[in-house]
Amino acid sequence: MDCSIPKIREDIEISLFDKVKEKNRYLVSIDSKNYLVSEEVIGLINRAKSYQLNNEKTNENRDGENLKEKLEKNLPNCFFENQPIDKPRPPFIISVELISQNSLQKITDLLKGLVNKRLAILILTVFCLLHPMVLYSTPQLEYSLTSWYAWLIFIPLFILSFVIHELGHASSCAKFGQKPGGIGFGLYLIFPAFYTDVTNAWKLNKKHRAIVDISGLYFQSLYLIIIDILILSSPSATLITLSHLISITMLHTINPFFKFDGYWFMSDLSGTVNLHKKVKQTIQYYSTITFKKNLKKPDTSFLIITYSICMLLFTCFMIYLLGQLVSAYQVSIPTSYIAFVKEFSLSESILTKLEILLSFIGSLLFPMLILCGLLFYCFKMYSCFFICPENKDGDK
Repeated sequence: MDCSIPKIREDIEISLFDKVKEKNRYLVSIDSKNYLVSEEVIGLINRAKSYQLNNEKTNENRDGENLKEKLEKNLPNCFFENQPIDKPRPPFIISVELISQNSLQKITDLLKGLVNKRLAILILTVFCLLHPMVLYSTPQLEYSLTSWYAWLIFIPLFILSFVIHELGHASSCAKFGQKPGGIGFGLYLIFPAFYTDVTNAWKLNKKHRAIVDISGLYFQSLYLIIIDILILSSPSATLITLSHLISITMLHTINPFFKFDGYWFMSDLSGTVNLHKKVKQTIQYYSTITFKKNLKKPDTSFLIITYSICMLLFTCFMIYLLGQLVSAYQVSIPTSYIAFVKEFSLSESILTKLEILLSFIGSLLFPMLILCGLLFYCFKMYSCFFICPENKDGDK
């Protein structure tokens, strides 16, 4: 019987990840692929290496067959020599790199100094005091972009906020000694999104990983402070629209329904793997109890229960916030439409008609985005209570 032991790859990297319930967990890195494994798996890898190194002859059939069976059962094929590496499944349908890894390294060398505890406390304190005041004290100008000039200001500044967000992740990753990949743009499900390759952050301890997770929001907070100062010095409908929309995207980033920053922050800080799946199972389990459905009881740890409650409260808050914004347009949109029809009908020039049409479409952009967000959160709330866990896939 063939009892030859499959050879472990030489380029495999093993590092301590964290400790859970007095047991160490390890990160196994192969090229750009990472695996979180237990002490038992590391023991098997070390045993296989030792077996191969010493070329054991004694009890070869008995020990070799037993070890080979355990290796094939507990280790993925890519751990072995001459086996293809499972390429990570990209989360984006399409994607394009905007800033290369080498160019990004030069930028992060300049920005990583912002990842400083005392400076972060100062910036976030100013943000928490200034930004709410600006949101609630600025004149209630109509959120509309009714001129080419407004669009030329709004679009670059809005895109810049996402680039700054990704620079935050990359800079904190570089701060802790891990080289980030490039910054790009892609389509995640149906959402356009910027991204940064911070795969190497898995090699950091959980505290530093959590800092990497929230550094994007930290950098955006600094960006909003600058915008808020400009609004206070000279109120502008374009800047107010920009400030509100960036604030909503930041809140959306914290939302726990998708694997955005809020999800990874909680997952890394707690050391809980597949947090998303466990939270959804918990909500669906306890909600279906109300409807007398029998489901297997999921993990009911304090973290999972607390996070599940927070997720529901956050969703309710987003539905309320977006609902308030949508209701604000019940009067303004019909009024704008009547003015548009009148102005369009009186205009004789084709270019003028085109300008009026584009201005009206621009005035509808913000309310349409708000409405889409409201429908999105309403559907997610519905799915928590009425879509059975058996029909949903959870985290892969």
